[in-house]
Amino acid sequence: MAVLGEEDKAWQPLLPHEIAAVLEKAPFPWWIAGGHAIEAFVGHTVRPHGDIDILMLRTDRVAARAQLKDWDCWAADPPGTLRPWREDETLPATVDHIWCRGHADDAWRFQPMFDDGDGETCARGAVPR
Repeated sequence: MAVLGEEDKAWQPLLPHEIAAVLEKAPFPWWIAGGHAIEAFVGHTVRPHGDIDILMLRTDRVAARAQLKDWDCWAADPPGTLRPWREDETLPATVDHIWCRGHADDAWRFQPMFDDGDGETCARGAVPR
């Protein structure tokens, strides 16, 4: 069940190099995705960003939650429910997006997205770290 108002909290997204610091010891592949990935490809800023998307493989969900143990993570559970992602919870296959922040009163900082792939390629376009 969604906690009313959580989805309305402001975003203050981390920058790509800050994401790299958060995930530097991750034992799984991850990619910057979305608008930041497009800008890395074209070599210049296209527009301001309201969030930052991080692509991870669906098979790495448990390892990702362990890596993000110090973050307040919420699952965007279809159809439109935002709910806490407990550290001991294995997400259902229907959950593709997670919202992360430092603590309950913080703005949202980054959005991991889970996708199918083999570590070299993904179903969504992304720039390797």
